[in-house]
Amino acid sequence: MDDKERFNKYIKEWEEYCKKPEIMLSSSMIEIMGCDSYRNLIAMGNTALPFIREAYDKLKADSIITLHGLPLLIHEIIGEEFSIPESIKGNLCEIRNYAKFWLDENLLDYISH
Repeated sequence: MDDKERFNKYIKEWEEYCKKPEIMLSSSMIEIMGCDSYRNLIAMGNTALPFIREAYDKLKADSIITLHGLPLLIHEIIGEEFSIPESIKGNLCEIRNYAKFWLDENLLDYISH
């Protein structure tokens, strides 16, 4: 299985996990991050970044993964170099747009050439 196939497998599993009612109704980010697929995505490291950017265009814009999960995932992989500006914290649509823009601007710095 290549990297893209692994990424798509983990994203699909994570999305199914997040569709569980107890996860959807939870306000805890720990719940969203509480599955093996999420940890597997983190373990992919920088390799996952271009696929995360693609996922923003493929997944529903208002899904729990897109609004909450992918920014968390980027931060877990990149660290403090990816941080949400204070001015948009709490605005999930703006955070989604910021994450997409950040990846568009910085992706090449994090992947092998």
